[in-house]
Amino acid sequence: MIFPLKSIYIHDQGITLAQIGTLATAGAIAFSVGGLAISNLSDRLGKRRGLIILLLISSAAVLLAYLGAETYFQFLVLSVLDMGMLGGYIILIDASVSTILPPGGRGGGFGWYRISGSIGFALAALSLGLVTTTFGIASIFVIGAGALLLASTATAFMVEAPPQPDDPVLEIHRPRYRFHIVKILLASGLAWFVAADLITMFGAQIAFPYQNIYIHDVLGATAGQIGRIATIGVLAEIPSMLLLGNLSDRVGRGPVLMIGFLAGSFSWLLIFIAQDLLLVYLAVVLNGVAFVRYSVGVALITDRAPENQRATLMSLSNINFGLGGIFGPMIGAAIVARLQIRAVFLVAFCVNALGSLVYLVQVVRERQHQARAASSSLSERG
Repeated sequence: MIFPLKSIYIHDQGITLAQIGTLATAGAIAFSVGGLAISNLSDRLGKRRGLIILLLISSAAVLLAYLGAETYFQFLVLSVLDMGMLGGYIILIDASVSTILPPGGRGGGFGWYRISGSIGFALAALSLGLVTTTFGIASIFVIGAGALLLASTATAFMVEAPPQPDDPVLEIHRPRYRFHIVKILLASGLAWFVAADLITMFGAQIAFPYQNIYIHDVLGATAGQIGRIATIGVLAEIPSMLLLGNLSDRVGRGPVLMIGFLAGSFSWLLIFIAQDLLLVYLAVVLNGVAFVRYSVGVALITDRAPENQRATLMSLSNINFGLGGIFGPMIGAAIVARLQIRAVFLVAFCVNALGSLVYLVQVVRERQHQARAASSSLSERG
């Protein structure tokens, strides 16, 4: 309810477009830092449910505070608090859900959970016109706060998974020295996934701020068509998470994540070559398929990371988002100024393709390692 219209509401209060841009940057930083700090705290405490409830109630209060905000500084504080707590909530709920799922069904099971977010976003987008026409744009904050309070009530009934032994191969317990996270990333093979995610996140942020502008100004899409394009993109996430999530349980996380990386890359290429909206619709469907990088990525981290460091490692995705949000739009703006708006989509494709190549190296290495291990096992039996 809130994300599509929050900037419009703030602009209506007299905040300039340039100031709204700085609010977005501050929010991206808060999303990253808040996710890292809160997830690390939850790993140290060993409990997540209580923190989730606290974050939801606090976030509801922040949303209601938007109704009384008038100055740029007030909106800046609220944006930092809002996005910081959101970053923490997303990581904690993902870690809680993925941990309680059985390892053999984690990819598909997490996909079933995560489609609730896609459905919620789609329903909210469809109802925005009726809600704002009837009650005004400010009503989105009241409805959003009420939804968060209901979510906090539901969280009170959520079951927490009992502690489970970690993979003995990692030989990692609670952190006792500085570069503990680096050791986990290297020992588990997650470093390649995090690096590829950072590259592709950066590539997407180069082009994403200009996507709807390009579709509207160059390809002639109406506001209604842009809304349908966004809805189709969200709905495309649902079958991809269910089907590809289940596939990852059978064939492994690596090949399915590779599909996600490639789908995201080619979505930008389709927008670059599009002469009408047909390829744009196909591009957003591919972008929905690419969302599997998130859902199966959570399952991958849960598979390989120690339980008491899982949330912290998941927060690295927030860090990647924040870094991409800081530098990506700046690069995109420079490209638009020097070349043309269409060029940002080609650059986004090239950067995303590089990220896909980085992860492909890891997939090939793991397959070779599995093949050698299977060969050695057969030799020993022989």
